[in-house]
Amino acid sequence: MRRKHHRTSRCDPSKRLLTYAKRFVGMQFRRHPPPLELDCSQFTQMVFAHIGVKLPRTSQAQAKQGLAVNLDDLLPGDLIFYHVPDRNLALEDVGHVAIYAGHGKMVHCLPTSNVFLTDMAKPYWNDKVRFARRVLSQK
Repeated sequence: MRRKHHRTSRCDPSKRLLTYAKRFVGMQFRRHPPPLELDCSQFTQMVFAHIGVKLPRTSQAQAKQGLAVNLDDLLPGDLIFYHVPDRNLALEDVGHVAIYAGHGKMVHCLPTSNVFLTDMAKPYWNDKVRFARRVLSQK
């Protein structure tokens, strides 16, 4: 019997993106040799690069990519940007970026270099969300 090989290139880019991103959930990069420390924007940059999409290095620069998306219209793979008062004085400043994973969840990396799948409705994040951008083209 012949096995069919699944070609990921035919797969929806957002599915490939999230499948790859979710591989890292629960992983702490600082503990895996060689030491690799990631922040939120390095994580999004690495994940998007896996599917051939180049993103700038910082969350502030990533916030200028793609098209603005209403938070009520998020699709898996959209970037969500947050204001983090501990890191940014001005309310409009971006201090964190995450990838929308669908069903009200986001996948993101915190300064501890831990990757999480988090409910966006948690008060800490819900109070700090600013806007979203779509960098993946939708067909």
